Amino acid sequence: MILTKNMKWLEENFYGAIAKLQEPSENEGSFHLESAKNGINTVVYGANGRSIYLHSKYNPLNESEQFIKQFEQLDEFEHVFFYGVGLGYHVDLLLKKFPHLTFTLYEPEFEVFRLYLSQKSLADLPIKRLRKVYIARDEQDQSIFIRDFVSSVSGKTLLVTLPSYEQLNPVRYMSFVNQFREALNLQMFSFSADFRFEKRWTVNCLKNLPYTIKTPNIIQDFKDKFKDKPAIVVAAGPSLEEDIPTIRYIRENGLAYIFSVGSAIKALIGHGIYPDAACTYDPMPWNLNVFEDVRKHQITSIPLFYGSSVGYETLEHYPGPLAHMITSQDTLATVFLNRNDGRPLEQVSDAPTIAVVALELLHKLGCNPIILAGQNLAYKGDQFYSKGIGYEYRPSSLTEEELANAKLIKDVHGNDIYTSPGFDRMRTHMESVIRLHGMTNIYNTTKGGAHIEGTTFITIDELVKERLQHKQVVTDWYQNKQSYSLQLVVERVQYMVQQHERVGEILESLVAVTKTLKSTYILSSPNKLDRKLENFELLIKDLENNAFYNTIVKPMNRLQNDLLIRALEAKAVRLEKSKVIKAKAIAELFKPYLDGCLEDVREVTPMFNEVTENLLNQYGAAV
Repeated sequence: MILTKNMKWLEENFYGAIAKLQEPSENEGSFHLESAKNGINTVVYGANGRSIYLHSKYNPLNESEQFIKQFEQLDEFEHVFFYGVGLGYHVDLLLKKFPHLTFTLYEPEFEVFRLYLSQKSLADLPIKRLRKVYIARDEQDQSIFIRDFVSSVSGKTLLVTLPSYEQLNPVRYMSFVNQFREALNLQMFSFSADFRFEKRWTVNCLKNLPYTIKTPNIIQDFKDKFKDKPAIVVAAGPSLEEDIPTIRYIRENGLAYIFSVGSAIKALIGHGIYPDAACTYDPMPWNLNVFEDVRKHQITSIPLFYGSSVGYETLEHYPGPLAHMITSQDTLATVFLNRNDGRPLEQVSDAPTIAVVALELLHKLGCNPIILAGQNLAYKGDQFYSKGIGYEYRPSSLTEEELANAKLIKDVHGNDIYTSPGFDRMRTHMESVIRLHGMTNIYNTTKGGAHIEGTTFITIDELVKERLQHKQVVTDWYQNKQSYSLQLVVERVQYMVQQHERVGEILESLVAVTKTLKSTYILSSPNKLDRKLENFELLIKDLENNAFYNTIVKPMNRLQNDLLIRALEAKAVRLEKSKVIKAKAIAELFKPYLDGCLEDVREVTPMFNEVTENLLNQYGAAV
């Protein structure tokens, strides 16, 4: 009877968990219930000639009480992740001791969870605080569930593992802990990136829109120029210096296309080598400094391949030709741009480093092979950059702090080498992109650089002898062309102007409503409160249907929006039956977000007006 009710509740609330429980298995029967010495149930695992008790075979409750004693003050935590549910004794005790915690149940043994459901009613749990239920059947489930949890977690999380699960399968447990920790670190990096860049991404895409409309789309307009052609991604790592003579030879003889990424343009120009194109995507204003030598010497022969969310200052001052790639952070492109040839827009994904973006770009262009040079992603002695590269905000050599935080990895020769957490994150991201796209033609020529899984190490000199023996480069490949429907641009601009006029009114009305939801006068009158809540819901729908909000304002507040959604879920606002409590929660949680959105509308309005007026003046008469 308990099992039937529990299964029905799971089906209604966590269907993914019930589906995992119902999957067929060939290896059932390893776990069974057994009465402990004090008469309550425990679970015993019996297989391969060994027995492991998930709870004490003498007194499971006493054991759980002793286990919970280690947790004294958990005020800093908002959520607890239980790895290994067993029969839930420790779950009940911890949640009772700390009633402020929301929680997640993660069970890597589906048989055990079935036993749990047959013994304990889920209705006895503080259901309003339960956020996720995961039943992992294999390693793939583990990866999927960790990603899902990390993408939805709200607040600081405590991982609590039932000790017997470490003993049950140590390899699986360590795999989980490492993956869980890494996923949380990446999520914090993503939060950090969103916090630093979210407004710049949108502002840049808006300011860059006039350039993007009139310049070639690299992927879709140049694909035939580079298909099956060798291409070298030249980065600014310290190993670049010793490869300069060979790179010059390759450039002079047209043996491969050379694309610089990041600060490598400085080193190449310093040695009199002009790449076929420079690649850039950094959204910050100081990205302009990377190209100071190009501006200083007024070099007009190096095309700039820019991500559409790049710092707009870079484009305003770049003297050479431009071509764009739509980045995954660009929320305006799909609204304003429609190709004349009818093909859907292609984009490149954002990444921790321009080298990864360039790698994906060259793969989509069909370059073969793709060659990495100066891609150390690790330290070489005390060098951070290649010689000849330095900025006011950082030298080319390492700081004491960087040396103190260095970690050991393997280099291309199998030796230990030091790297930074940032470089290591770039390396693992590059490896994931290589796996994702099934790239099999990547050569890493970086002497002493980090080993990059999915690449083949070969020195650049050997590569010239073995693969780069004939001229491949066509010198007149760049052609400036406009590929987008100008009529659609004008129509979308006119529509967005209308939406802009409306969004401020909606946000101001929402801010006013949230203020009234804290009013004693409103809260004490059920009828008035009902009307205010209905009004709030209607205004939220208006906001969510507003194109200016979805295209510009919401992306400028993506982190705050994400945190708002998580906070609403954490406080179970949707399920709250008391309208007074619900109104107070809405007022508390929504007002800071709405204030931020309204402030961004005010700040972006002059820029929006300038861009849209220029576009209408330039293209309005032509359609």
